[in-house]
Amino acid sequence: MGRTSKRDFILDSAERLFEAQGYVATGVSQIIDEADVATMTLYNNFPTKDALVIAVLNRRSDAFLDIARCQIDKVGADPVMRIQAIFDVVDRWIGTELKKPGGFSGCMFLSAAAEFKNPNHAAHEAAVEHKQAIAELFRFELKKMEPKGAAERARTLQLLLDGSITQAQLLQDTSSVKRAGSLAKRLVLADI
Repeated sequence: MGRTSKRDFILDSAERLFEAQGYVATGVSQIIDEADVATMTLYNNFPTKDALVIAVLNRRSDAFLDIARCQIDKVGADPVMRIQAIFDVVDRWIGTELKKPGGFSGCMFLSAAAEFKNPNHAAHEAAVEHKQAIAELFRFELKKMEPKGAAERARTLQLLLDGSITQAQLLQDTSSVKRAGSLAKRLVLADI
């Protein structure tokens, strides 16, 4: 079993704190204490707090997209089932989060976009890129069924997914993503 690097300890700690408290409210000294590393260790790995925020967002995005792609590949060739797999991954993730003591604190990417309002801020851009990557997963599958309307339908699926994530956060709703997936089948995918 491999050792976790100090960089990974910092990323893990920062991710937990950012998720629980937000990006702006979490101080660098708190991350250093949580990760149990020296100040210089943090700054040798991440020259600024913004660099750490971006690293956390990129790592979280990569992890989610890897899990989603793996699940999509497991369900076979049917594009509708492959689209549903994305909703299923998010549903399992939220279900796990809701069981934690603090409950589900929401989507880190939507939080980043809200906290870093300037669309040119790197954290805001990372959030947008993640959401675009998910829409691209939808679009890729939709294109197999109806090439002309794929981009618009992908945006609609993204809307349903993000709305269900928000509802899960605000209401601690365990079934919002399942309802969104069901609605996606009825409204978006039914007439393809």
